[in-house]
Amino acid sequence: GQYAAARQAAEAAVAQKQAAYEAASASWEKYQGQYQIALEKEQRLEQLVSENAVAEFQLLEQRSQRIEFEKNTKAQADTMEQAQGELAEAQKKLADVEASYQKDVMSQLVESRKQYQVIQEEIKKADQDAQLTTVKAPCDGRVYNLAVHTVGAIVTDAQALMLIVPSDTALQFEVWADNKDIGFIHEGQDVAVKVETFDFQKYGTIDAEVEEVSPDAAADERDVRTFQKYRLLLKPERTLLDSLTAKKELTPGMNVTAEVKIRQKRIVDYFLDPFRKYTSESLRER
Repeated sequence: GQYAAARQAAEAAVAQKQAAYEAASASWEKYQGQYQIALEKEQRLEQLVSENAVAEFQLLEQRSQRIEFEKNTKAQADTMEQAQGELAEAQKKLADVEASYQKDVMSQLVESRKQYQVIQEEIKKADQDAQLTTVKAPCDGRVYNLAVHTVGAIVTDAQALMLIVPSDTALQFEVWADNKDIGFIHEGQDVAVKVETFDFQKYGTIDAEVEEVSPDAAADERDVRTFQKYRLLLKPERTLLDSLTAKKELTPGMNVTAEVKIRQKRIVDYFLDPFRKYTSESLRER
């Protein structure tokens, strides 16, 4: 990216200035060495000239050479100092590039953390909204009597939204018996159930058993009349109606009519009933 290119250029500049400084330093050391040799040679010639051992022009020639080496050494020292300054400047630029990058990274990190916190708050709010707008059933099953049909409708606490029949619950028939009949009904009795949804002549009845009888009378919410009735729960022997042409599965919500088998009469009872009635009336008259 942009940082990589800037860093690469700064590193290349540092390498170039480092090479220039090292070259200038090497040249300065060479000139410094030549200057020292020329200086020592000049000093020996001065001694020899004072002793008239050599001609003076040799001393002058050596002095001229020493001065030349001294100039070169000073000039190279300036070059080396300049190269050192340029190297320091290049190194500073490289450090600035790295510092700028670190600053940008930290700034982006701070901004990312702020955005992360904002997103976390949004997620938290979305979860809360989802909890307020999502209704979860406590069990799997079929939905009946759906009370809300409008998208975006507002519901209140404890409002009945639907009726769910659990999938793992055995099907039962709920029927209501009149007060005048409840005295003849008890648990364990056989019941013949007609399903109003299907043709009785085609599918027949379903055998069932009285499983529960409510101890108290209550109002049947589905009956517009105000008579108190007793609630019965019937256990069917099967939940499938079949005929010669089709099979029908019973589902919650179907209306049924139940006929409780009170007792079975013997044939002789039908003949004796009038006699018993006549005898009872005769006894009362006496």
